[in-house]
Amino acid sequence: MEYMEVGDPVSCCEKIEGLLSQGMLNQHLEGSRGVSCMDFRLSPLHHLSLNACTTLYSTYKIRASQSFDGKQIHSFDMSRMSAAYSLLLAGATQHLFLYEPSCITSAATFWINAGESLLCLARSSFWNSCTNCVLENHLPISNLNCPRCLLMEKFELDFSSIQTRKREFDAMSREFFMCVSIMTPKVWSFLVQDCQYLKAIIDPIDFSWLGYLRASCIWDHNTQLLHHNFNLGSESSFNLDSESGVEGGLVKCIDGELVNERRTSIFELGVHCLLYGGYLSCICYGHHQHRTDYIRNVLHS
Repeated sequence: MEYMEVGDPVSCCEKIEGLLSQGMLNQHLEGSRGVSCMDFRLSPLHHLSLNACTTLYSTYKIRASQSFDGKQIHSFDMSRMSAAYSLLLAGATQHLFLYEPSCITSAATFWINAGESLLCLARSSFWNSCTNCVLENHLPISNLNCPRCLLMEKFELDFSSIQTRKREFDAMSREFFMCVSIMTPKVWSFLVQDCQYLKAIIDPIDFSWLGYLRASCIWDHNTQLLHHNFNLGSESSFNLDSESGVEGGLVKCIDGELVNERRTSIFELGVHCLLYGGYLSCICYGHHQHRTDYIRNVLHS
């Protein structure tokens, strides 16, 4: 509300994130014990948290598009934060959708938003300033035939031809979750650096760390088994707390391969999010050529 009234996106982000991370103090009387304070913190799945994160996602996206004395690093950091919130929104809405089918339209929208945000971040020219090597300008879509899922293949065949019976939906969702469960740990710590609230989110896709049960009818794969069977990579390969020099939250890394590995991981996760959002969208609205064309344009832009 404050941003819409006075146009101060910085204050908007600071206040909302402060509320989410620090909670709210509520004083109440306990008889002879006197006044006591209770600290209330919202679950990331609470509707107020989702509304707050939606505002933060949009506000950081606006801040990324604004010019600040030509500082590209600022725009990059704002895009990174926007992508982090978009991924959290997608994961949280998907969790709710698994228990409440009416949330499917919201889930489709947030997965598409997350895919766009991650792809935009991966395609930023700022990555070249993080290494002494020259990185490729375009990350090739043609090499993204994922060995663990058929999202890309089925998108090329046209999602409209896919049966949407529960068995097919379960299989597609299970494959998708297998992939994002492997990809997300590679990039999450990078996306959330410098944000106290997001650092407290252990996993934006799987909320079992909060004590919630997984929807076993769809996502019944054991995460530890997945991590054992597929190499997740080492977080130390791109140390975010390195003393080699940090500029705006991004490490100045001489090894171009390490920088490109992180960039590629973000890109691959973005592609999966975008395609799964498109798949859910086809279930919601049926086949519309303009929707398919839009996703294809985002992929190949």
